[in-house]
Amino acid sequence: MYRKTLIAAAAAAIVAPQAQAVEVNDNLSIYGSLRQGIEYVSPDGPGEDYNDRVGLRDAYTRIGLTGSAEVADGLTGSFTYELGVDSTTGEISTLNFDKDGAYGNKQARVSKIGLSGDWGSVHAGKMWGVFYNAIAYPTDMYSSYYAGWSTYALFRTSDTLVYSTPEMGGFQFDAGVSFAKGTESDGYTFGKGQDSNGAYDSTSGGGNVYTFTGTWSGGPLTASLGYEMRNSEQDSVDVAAGEPDYESALVGGAISADLGNLDLAAQFEQVTDGVEKASDGDFYVDADGNRASNYDGTAYLEEDATVYNLYAGYTAGDFKYKAKFGEAEGATGEFVHLGVDYNASEAMKFFAEYYEDEGGGFSPVAYEEDTVSQHGGSAFTVGAHYSF
Repeated sequence: MYRKTLIAAAAAAIVAPQAQAVEVNDNLSIYGSLRQGIEYVSPDGPGEDYNDRVGLRDAYTRIGLTGSAEVADGLTGSFTYELGVDSTTGEISTLNFDKDGAYGNKQARVSKIGLSGDWGSVHAGKMWGVFYNAIAYPTDMYSSYYAGWSTYALFRTSDTLVYSTPEMGGFQFDAGVSFAKGTESDGYTFGKGQDSNGAYDSTSGGGNVYTFTGTWSGGPLTASLGYEMRNSEQDSVDVAAGEPDYESALVGGAISADLGNLDLAAQFEQVTDGVEKASDGDFYVDADGNRASNYDGTAYLEEDATVYNLYAGYTAGDFKYKAKFGEAEGATGEFVHLGVDYNASEAMKFFAEYYEDEGGGFSPVAYEEDTVSQHGGSAFTVGAHYSF
């Protein structure tokens, strides 16, 4: 139910109710969503770099191709290829602050092929993370750049193979592995792009990522449990500084209710096997004392760190009102996110949102237009989506 497959129907449902992809032929469709806002940002922090500012901000504009065809009796093949575009500059990018591709964001957002049948489905390539889909996405319902930051989950993973079971009595399961491409000398190299992996979209320079989720749906309720294990063989900024081997694990759960005009959702994540600050330096080590890079996926994965999100959405005619609050330790810290969408047509949506967090690790409230901040702050943004 919460799987970002980004086929034409899902793309339409996410970006604007009833928006339709452009059908090239019976087997191929083009879809896209132009997303931009103007924002007033008030970042916390010292110095003149932290002055309030007004500016444009892309909100994850994308364009893609998707297609499917029957390749044998009862067997359907499919593909999706999706590019992110910064609508304020025209550059290919999936995160606004990553101007030089240091986090692997100059590659496609999604690039996958798949086979499906009565037995379930298999997909291979770069795709939305299995853990993110089941655990984080139920509360990730906002329209601006500030959506989706309060999670430890990997958003998208490259070099990934995922098997999804068919629905069985309300239950559905997913299992995935993301294969590392790094070598002993790679690691996270900030300032240049990775071949196909980046610290924010996938594994980088090291070991595999293993994920497993289970989802139950019945009536208005949907509940999911998930596990994500990152086994890094090379995750050190400086290989010579320590043993380049550590692992971290993340568990989580989510529950949501579709009550007609009212949507409710809750999400919880906890790091069960992570890293902690070393006693003799500003770096992180695992339980065995092995050195880790400061970044592992989308946030610090410190031992016993937790995330919780509570979300409510209410639809009244063409308007949808949203409220969300929670905390992501070591990342956004405590936060609040309020918003309203106005669906003007099948293709056009306008939004207004207020976001505030305390920071403490990684905050989307930037002190410069193309960076992020550890200090937190607030932002008010208004904008629009045009989707097809």
